[in-house]
Amino acid sequence: MPDEPDHPSLPAMEIQESTDDAGGRASKIGGPLAAQLPEVGDDEKLTGVVKVTEPGYVPEGVARRAAISPTLFTADLSRRRLEALERDPRVVSVELSRRLGPTET
Repeated sequence: MPDEPDHPSLPAMEIQESTDDAGGRASKIGGPLAAQLPEVGDDEKLTGVVKVTEPGYVPEGVARRAAISPTLFTADLSRRRLEALERDPRVVSVELSRRLGPTET
């Protein structure tokens, strides 16, 4: 009998693009922290998952942490960069997961 893995295979991670009520493209910025953005300072460090259209592309001002696929990676960024990412045509989405504490950088 072949060895069974300790953990079953996980399905591939996919970030869904959202649309607004009129069927147009909604904000590229989402995730658990997105609703708290008004409380986040411009230079505060955030972490999240960035999906881009071009394999290997990392937007300016974004520090890639780990690749998930050629077009999906975890990253550190500041709140100040979110506006530029929203306008960047090569960025599909940014899913913000949490604020980085002082010892996590």
